[in-house]
Amino acid sequence: MSCWFALLKKNYSAWAFQFQIFVTGKDSWGHVDGRIPAPNKDQEMVAHAKWAVKNAQVMAWILGFVDSNIVLNIRSYNTAATMWSYLKKIYS
Repeated sequence: MSCWFALLKKNYSAWAFQFQIFVTGKDSWGHVDGRIPAPNKDQEMVAHAKWAVKNAQVMAWILGFVDSNIVLNIRSYNTAATMWSYLKKIYS
């Protein structure tokens, strides 16, 4: 039985640990910590398209693991890495 919980204002440390394990298990942590940057869209169209799909997937995970009030604060970010940076800065 899983025990996932959403990020609230005061549980960042436990939430971040849980989320990192989840995303690492999906072989996608590089999209969160920025180690996998977007390929140049004009020069590497196929690679960029694949990156964009994975980035959107990770962004969806982030949105699904935060309180609905927090979603309003991160909806303007367009990468998982920028969402993560914001959450870390504000809630850690």
